[in-house]
Amino acid sequence: MKRITFEDGVVRLGGEALPGLLTSLTIDGKVRYDEQKVDGLSGNRKTPKGFDDQVAVLVLTLITDGESDCYEKLEQLAPFFRKTDDQADPQIYAFVNRHAGARGIRQVIFDNLKSTETNKTDTITATLGFTEHRPPIVRKEVAEAKTPTPGEMAEGGAGGTQEPEESLSIRVD
Repeated sequence: MKRITFEDGVVRLGGEALPGLLTSLTIDGKVRYDEQKVDGLSGNRKTPKGFDDQVAVLVLTLITDGESDCYEKLEQLAPFFRKTDDQADPQIYAFVNRHAGARGIRQVIFDNLKSTETNKTDTITATLGFTEHRPPIVRKEVAEAKTPTPGEMAEGGAGGTQEPEESLSIRVD
């Protein structure tokens, strides 16, 4: 699995350094609500129903320097957003960062790229959004018949008296 790593303001995606300097990392987690309209009340009644996937937002500053201008750096950054895996699905990355690890984020999908410029400086601010990816857990369960304890057998509860599986008892009154 490809990784996202951080070192000295440089962000690496799958081993490739992204252009620009890391300005900030923000992680946002929210509760998911079920909203219901209630007659006679203004607004909706909210019932908590779990947690949304957390979102990590990286802000990179793309500057114009002797090597390239901010627009060329944005052109280098844009293809990372469109990277796919072998099945042409968006790429899943292992998120290797202490801040994200403290929040329990292990895997993410690069799902948002926003760029902003102003007329005051010759820079572009790139905002990269990564949503937590929690793959479905496939569990196999084996059904087992409960074997009654000797006490349960004596009381006739929790399974009653144990009879051989081949026999069938019918009570006729």
